[in-house]
Amino acid sequence: MGSVAQAASGTALVSGSVEGLALDAEATGEVARHVLDAADTVARQSASIGAEVVNRFLATLRAA
Repeated sequence: MGSVAQAASGTALVSGSVEGLALDAEATGEVARHVLDAADTVARQSASIGAEVVNRFLATLRAA
């Protein structure tokens, strides 16, 4: 009977570990989505700043 109890205990341990891993994977995915959103925001801002620099440079050339 001891072997059955040990097997059940081991199964519960593994099940808990798998559930923990699933939660960790979900949290990692959520963090990755936030990082991707932040990177997208930075890319858009960078493009906007780049366009502004070009526009100002061209305006300076036209005024010269």
